[in-house]
Amino acid sequence: VLMPLPHPEPTAERAYGMVRYEPTPVSVILELYDQIPWTRADVFCDLGSGLGKVVMLLHLLAQAPCIGVEFEPAYYRYAFQRAAELGLTGVRFFNLDAREADFSAVNVFYIFNPFGGQIFGQVLARLQEEAQKRPITICSYGAGTLPLNELPWLQVADPGTVDEVCLAIFKSI
Repeated sequence: VLMPLPHPEPTAERAYGMVRYEPTPVSVILELYDQIPWTRADVFCDLGSGLGKVVMLLHLLAQAPCIGVEFEPAYYRYAFQRAAELGLTGVRFFNLDAREADFSAVNVFYIFNPFGGQIFGQVLARLQEEAQKRPITICSYGAGTLPLNELPWLQVADPGTVDEVCLAIFKSI
């Protein structure tokens, strides 16, 4: 319902470290909703939001403002159009490189293999800057989880979830 076919083909050339589209399983989105004690003050951001499934579904469940940041213009347009067709006014999408996004209003972030290498390090440095201003939560699924667990400014909620196949929730300290 949220993502009818056809899905768009990528059009932009990806920089080294940007990965191909990989959709988050719905079970992980439902777990994300269950694991965060959502409040009216929360603002959620999916870094590398692809076609917008996480952003739209989480908004419908949590009723929180949700933002998607996506580098690929075709994916951004698809997500933007679907949210408009569904009348999701609490959802916004931005066609940006995550290294350039404004995170000043966001306190809950989600990553699922959106980038690697230097890009991942640069985005984490931006998130650390935000964590120095206010507490943030970073939710990770996939290859980014293990590196997040090594960062001294983050603490995992459940050490048993530090795995590429589990949703891990990290809080800034």
